[in-house]
Amino acid sequence: MLDEAACALARLAATVAGQLDADGLPVALTGGVARMGELFTGRFRRALEHLVPQCVYQPAKYSPVVGAALCVLSESAGVDITAPGVAENLMKEKMGEAHVDG
Repeated sequence: MLDEAACALARLAATVAGQLDADGLPVALTGGVARMGELFTGRFRRALEHLVPQCVYQPAKYSPVVGAALCVLSESAGVDITAPGVAENLMKEKMGEAHVDG
């Protein structure tokens, strides 16, 4: 069952990668399946390597919430999300530690 689920998810990633036509595209898992650890991610990684060898699996750098916030900042507000401290400040804000003016 896990093999089937990993292959199905890898096929979805392969479809997206094909539409983006991007070599070396990083692919990450988030949510419950990622929390399963190597039990699932290993299967997914192997299926991904078989279906789309030009994609690279890597663990998610941020939570889905932080990722969504980064997309909004970049696409809607024109913020350079690659600038030092932007993502880290979002992480602190989520935990109530960041200082935000305004």
